[in-house]
Amino acid sequence: MSTQEPTLYELLGVDPDADTGAIKKAYRTQARRVHPDVNPGLESMFLMIQHAHEVLTDESKRAAYDASLGQPRRGSAGGAGGSPSPGAGSAQSQTSSGPSPASATQQTGPGIPVPVEAYSGPLPRESHDVDAMPWVKPDPDRTVRVTNAETPWWAALLAVLVGIGMLLYGMEKHPLMLLPAAVMLPVLLLRQIGLAGAKTLAAMVLSLLISIASPLLQAIFSPQAPWLSQILYGALAGAGIVLILVVHGRYLRRRYWMRSKFVREGFSWGEPGAGLNDAVDKFKLDDVMDGVEGESLTAAEIGCFLGDIPGVRLVNGLRFPGSSTADVDHAVVCGDRIAFIDSKAWAPTTFTMNRDWSSIRETLADGTWRYRETHMHTAVDAYERALQSAGIRDAQVRGYIVVHPKSLDRPLTLQSQDSSDYNRMVTAPELIAELGAWFTEDPDQTAVVDRRKLTFLVGSIRG
Repeated sequence: MSTQEPTLYELLGVDPDADTGAIKKAYRTQARRVHPDVNPGLESMFLMIQHAHEVLTDESKRAAYDASLGQPRRGSAGGAGGSPSPGAGSAQSQTSSGPSPASATQQTGPGIPVPVEAYSGPLPRESHDVDAMPWVKPDPDRTVRVTNAETPWWAALLAVLVGIGMLLYGMEKHPLMLLPAAVMLPVLLLRQIGLAGAKTLAAMVLSLLISIASPLLQAIFSPQAPWLSQILYGALAGAGIVLILVVHGRYLRRRYWMRSKFVREGFSWGEPGAGLNDAVDKFKLDDVMDGVEGESLTAAEIGCFLGDIPGVRLVNGLRFPGSSTADVDHAVVCGDRIAFIDSKAWAPTTFTMNRDWSSIRETLADGTWRYRETHMHTAVDAYERALQSAGIRDAQVRGYIVVHPKSLDRPLTLQSQDSSDYNRMVTAPELIAELGAWFTEDPDQTAVVDRRKLTFLVGSIRG
């Protein structure tokens, strides 16, 4: 353990030889001070204090922790023979020695669950090893760098006025420029109210083509006309049209309305489970409610255990690209990286992802099996294409299916015939550990919130 980090005793403000009563009293005092309802910015500190209380009030865990410090507390048996501490290896009560890319078993060993204030539903709150999460800190640096920030309003207004001036002057000298203007203005109006399917780029190209073609046509039918000057006036008016369209696309269109202030200060958008409100007619009520609880628990765990990473933002309940009914439960974005997540709450057994990623085989209690359909690989591929179409070409994309056990009385084992970062089936502790490591892998991206990526995802929330 690093000497630069506070010990669990220091977190609670007690001596290493303090008895259980003193530890519980110190915990209550510290918990009231850093509770999220009192200090919203100290969620991670609250988690660490909870972890310290859990370890130090359990004799076996405390003995193992003291042994890891190399300073057994007075009156103890010297720390010998204890089980490893949460961050020092696998515990004796775990059902497997650890996850692997091809197979993972739900961990039930020591750790810290999400606080009941964050999730109080019926699903078991799985334990997470915060000692293995270097991004969870008592006093995290939440400084954020927003990229692709919006154009200042005065610059956008100035650009529009210049564009209108260029258009009006060109139209005065070249009346045929009414044609591209007549194409542009209805497209802008229809797109602004969400009725036009044509791309703004198509309107720009069409406007430019008409701008160039109209003086050429005039030169053909009126050879005496000063066609060269007409082309110049047409180009001037066409440039005005393009400038207006660019400002419209970058500043005025609905999906770019999110202000940098909200990007910097917000954390999550959308309601977990809201996309399942209309699914009762298609699925059983029990399955729908399991889905709602699974999404709620996933969102709570992301907020509690990844919220200290400055650039992490969470979007819940996204539309499935090209579908009016299916959805993607979560998208977590940090810098240039986006993870799409599908949350499940299933009775614990063995689940195997088939090689083509289209289905998951569930082993039943009698040794037979059934198949569960999954569309996550298709959703990740569709969103990758949608990001490319929106001009967002630097995004690194991953897909996850996270499975929460509905009980802890049996092991939950996840297997994959063909494991890939593109479509992984994982337990919740694995999801948090993998995303945290991935998001903090590049220090230059850890504190970055890309406004364009985030607003694209927020614009994809199901209405």
